[in-house]
Amino acid sequence: MSGRLDAERLNTFLEYLVRPGDVDEWFICGPFELVQLVRDTLEEAGVDRHRVRFELFTTDRPDRPEGSVGRPVVVDEGDAVRKITFTLDGLTASINTPAHGRETILNAALRVRPDVPFACAGGVCGTCRATLVDGTVSMDENYALEPEELERGYILTCQSHPTSDEVTVNYDS
Repeated sequence: MSGRLDAERLNTFLEYLVRPGDVDEWFICGPFELVQLVRDTLEEAGVDRHRVRFELFTTDRPDRPEGSVGRPVVVDEGDAVRKITFTLDGLTASINTPAHGRETILNAALRVRPDVPFACAGGVCGTCRATLVDGTVSMDENYALEPEELERGYILTCQSHPTSDEVTVNYDS
């Protein structure tokens, strides 16, 4: 029983060592594929997904750039822009981003407020979570928000790009 955890070993553990019905809450941490394997196996064993918490080391997506950290963005005169308005600590600020640039809301916000919360900038930790108040966005990755949070309007600003001319988010909600 040594080596990396796989489905066969995990099922053996669940059958003989730790019965799923005896556990109140599950905490998983590791690389994406391992965490997903454990989550899927627990679900197959009848564990309610609300009782499973996880943290990812990485998303295992080397083809995707990790989030940017307030990189310079130049808006040329005449460029089509998207207006991003955000509230943080009770203060509201706005910034324009080139429509063609696919800049994230986090990156745009960092250009005017260096205290905008974030940690991984890869859609994993959820530190940059905010409520989408107005407008529309596309979110590239989401390993942090539960379906219920998405239904309540939460987005990960490190992975969200405006798709409407104006977007408003609230970090305080």
